[in-house]
Amino acid sequence: MIQLNNLTMRFGSKILFENINARFNLGCTYGIIGANGAGKSTLLKIIAGINEPDVGDVTLGKDLKLGFLKQDHFEYDEHTILNTVIMGNKALWDAMREKEEIYERATFTDEENDRLGELEMVVAENDGYEADVLAAQLLEGLGIPASVHNDRMKTLAGGYKVRVLLAQCLFPKPDILLLDEPTNNLDVHSIRWLENSIRQRQGVTLIVSHDRHFLNSTCSHIADIDRNTIQFYSGDYEYFMAASQLAVEQKELSNMKLEKRKSELEAFVARFSANASKSSQASSRQKLLEKLEKQVEEIVPSRRLYPKFIFKPNKQLGKQLLQVEGLSKTFPPSEGESKDKTLYRDLHLYLNPGDRLAIIGPNGVGKTTLLKMLVGELSPTAGKMSWGVSAQIGYFPQDHKEALPSGTTPFEWLTTFAPQEPHEYVRGFLGRMLFRGPEQDKRTEALSGGERARVLFSKLMMDGANVMILDEPTNHLDLESITALNDALKDFQGSLIFVSHDIDFISSLANRVLEINAQGEHRFMDISEFEP
Repeated sequence: MIQLNNLTMRFGSKILFENINARFNLGCTYGIIGANGAGKSTLLKIIAGINEPDVGDVTLGKDLKLGFLKQDHFEYDEHTILNTVIMGNKALWDAMREKEEIYERATFTDEENDRLGELEMVVAENDGYEADVLAAQLLEGLGIPASVHNDRMKTLAGGYKVRVLLAQCLFPKPDILLLDEPTNNLDVHSIRWLENSIRQRQGVTLIVSHDRHFLNSTCSHIADIDRNTIQFYSGDYEYFMAASQLAVEQKELSNMKLEKRKSELEAFVARFSANASKSSQASSRQKLLEKLEKQVEEIVPSRRLYPKFIFKPNKQLGKQLLQVEGLSKTFPPSEGESKDKTLYRDLHLYLNPGDRLAIIGPNGVGKTTLLKMLVGELSPTAGKMSWGVSAQIGYFPQDHKEALPSGTTPFEWLTTFAPQEPHEYVRGFLGRMLFRGPEQDKRTEALSGGERARVLFSKLMMDGANVMILDEPTNHLDLESITALNDALKDFQGSLIFVSHDIDFISSLANRVLEINAQGEHRFMDISEFEP
């Protein structure tokens, strides 16, 4: 159980939430949602004891263990992957280390013998004799093979470090589990594994995520941070969307009825207040009018903002789109390796105009590499590809920092792609992406991940491409932006080739799927054959 008591949090003059009293119950999984900057991550940090609220406090159930997905990816660089996971149970880890220190001594004192007995009890109570096996199972479920479990954390790429930290968070079987964007850098299979793990939990879980399918698959409740408060909904994210919209519509309808009745009463009072024979009726209606005025509910504007994505091709596609024949890509061995790395061999694809291809598979199998070959940034080792003559390609890369240079502003950078257009033309695209006034002249190095993504989408809209190649386009976007993007891509009158781990995004947009596995094998299929 988690109890929030009169919780208030501000950043400068901005109020995130004020005088919040709320309870999160054991046995429930809560999706914490809200606009960017609403305070979702801040709330998790307050509950974890990392941040202090301005006013109020948090009460946790007695003797409950808390697990929090850490964001410091370098803290454990010198530890082995397996040990990093076991360190998630501090009591067990400390007992195991102290035992080792005592056993390293040549002789033991009576006190040390007694201490060893105490430590053995701690290890036994925390399943310490199965720790290696349990930690390995978590790692393998998250796609980290046993062959690397004894390697140091610093050997892992950033995405895989996040997986280890997630395993560390799950290892002690916490009663309270706090997950901030847990699906970032996870592939489809790891996300499914995590969904199953969360559904089997008995404690309370709080999840901040922009993955709609993940929220729908795991959450029993939604906690919406908006309008400086938290509103709870029983059900998943889809239920929240319907229920919250219905609540606003009902409040608006009720207010309309009250306003209509108020107008009728005001007209009666104005007409008959000076009439002696009807003055008592006018007085009665005046009192009723005063009561009705108190019943009208103020509808506080939501902080949610939806960007306006509009993708309009400059010209239609012709009869051919893309043909890929016998494609393969091999990289020379990296440091410490003796063999070349081949991502895939003999890849064949044929896409027609209007096709929408989703490329899926674990991290590291070459999805981004394939997109870079399609846009000409990399050359294949073997095979060939040919685009239709009418294809105009727009590219949204996964690495936003590489694509958007430092030392400039969104407005200055976009202007270089439309030098003949008036300034209002470029500012209009930025305005659709929620950059208002001075935000358009913010230095690019100071932009958040979501802001960088929206700048790149501004350029993509300006391109007018009839084929869009998108590499993880929903990364860094909030739920509102993902919804708006999804709707705009449905309306796009061209072809799509995209990499994504978002099941809802894939299912709603793709008609073809290319799946690449860890062995470099690939399968090209219709969306009806795709089983997430």
